[in-house]
Amino acid sequence: MISNARKPVVNVAAGVLMRADGKVLLAERPASKASGGHWEFPGGKFDAGEDEHQALAREIAEEVGVAIGAAVRWLTYDHEYADKVVRLHIHKVLNWHGSPRGREGQRISWEHPAELSVSPLMEAYRRALQALRLANVIAVARAECCDRSELLARIERVLRAGVRTIVLRERRMLPAQFAQVARRGAELAGRYGATMLVEGGKVHSAHSHADGVHVCSGRLLTMAPPPAGAVWSASCRTADHLARAGAHGAAFALVPSHAEDGTDWEAFGRLIRHSAVPVFASGEVAPADMANALGAGAHGLAVPLSAW
Repeated sequence: MISNARKPVVNVAAGVLMRADGKVLLAERPASKASGGHWEFPGGKFDAGEDEHQALAREIAEEVGVAIGAAVRWLTYDHEYADKVVRLHIHKVLNWHGSPRGREGQRISWEHPAELSVSPLMEAYRRALQALRLANVIAVARAECCDRSELLARIERVLRAGVRTIVLRERRMLPAQFAQVARRGAELAGRYGATMLVEGGKVHSAHSHADGVHVCSGRLLTMAPPPAGAVWSASCRTADHLARAGAHGAAFALVPSHAEDGTDWEAFGRLIRHSAVPVFASGEVAPADMANALGAGAHGLAVPLSAW
């Protein structure tokens, strides 16, 4: 999160209204407001005494004329302007009542996050739109889970099932073996137009075959900021891990959904509540856990290959 104590911090609640076809609602800022003509998610500043949910409900009703039902916190991050820092509290609005319309005379549009037809976009929301391009299921492959031929067969199985992001991890393989698996896995992913991220820190020759790097939690707090434009993800177990991932621009984070005594979605939700990056619930999760993960504020699930 960007933070600058010399500038005032303005809290803004924004809502992502998403239809079943994956399109999200964007609204044009009225010409009478700052940055008029730019497009954004509906929302606005907190009024005195409001919390983020109250501000979200009021602003969306005022701007686009709908009453929100269930809404969950999704991303929280800062965007710095010359004179202030805007702290965005972005929620996914799971259902609403009424038909959206521009109540302030502004245009609205349902847009696919990957193919916007409106511009210019408010720069503060670019990070959120990038996150919305992620599917809500990714696969986690343990390179040492089985022999190489079986691992590659499982990877192809999930690619055929439609998964388009795979994180390849390893703990005990020899470097040369892991590099070979990474190369073959990346080749498979490329055939399906998918992305493969390879666990970093051990086998640099494996990274050259992949689309990005996955960083384990033990390395996250001591790593230098990655180069601008680098594609990477991180395993996070604490709020400090998530804060570092957000500050360094991770594409997403994997967070265990379970405690020692079993799955605890309430604790999971508390841990990720201020995350600046989209979170995937990881560990022994299965597609049946999707509703619980989304309800806790996750972007989706990081499902092990064994679940397919």
